[in-house]
Formats: sequence, C-alpha cells, structure tokens
Amino acid sequence: MDKKEFEDFWQDIKTTRDELNLKVHLAAAEIRAEWQAIEDKKWPEDEHKLFKLAENYEEHVEELADSAKVVGEEIRHAYDRIKTRLNEED
Repeated sequence: MDKKEFEDFWQDIKTTRDELNLKVHLAAAEIRAEWQAIEDKKWPEDEHKLFKLAENYEEHVEELADSAKVVGEEIRHAYDRIKTRLNEED
C-alpha cells in the first residue's frame, strides 16, 4: 500500500463514518451506544496511531501498511455492523 492508496483507503473510511454519523442520530439507543464507543475511544486512538506512523512513512512502510489494514478493517467491520442494523430498522 503506497501513500496515495493509504490516503484513499482512509478517506473512504472517513466518508463512511460521515454518512453513518447522520443516520446514527435517528437510530435506536443500543446502536447509538455502540457508535459512541467507537467514536469516544477507537476512532481517536487509531487515527492518532496511524497518522503518527504516517509521519515517518518512508521508515515504516511495512508497519504502516499492516497497521492500516488491521485498524481499518476493525473500524470498517464496526461501521458495517452499524450500517446493517440501521438498514434493518428502515
């Protein structure tokens, strides 16, 4: 994963996050609680870690790619789970 691919990958996750943020306001309290757990802890911690690694991109290419994939997939899975539950409520 090169720098452009990483930026595109992260932008895709941010776009999904923004779209879900709008829907979550209308969701049931249980879904809101799951969303809040991601927003309060997972998102800020992981975003900080990834961009700290990205600062030294050339030195940490392999580590960044592996970390970005793992973290991104964890967040993507959580967002997909929320998206599925929101669609079930429609």
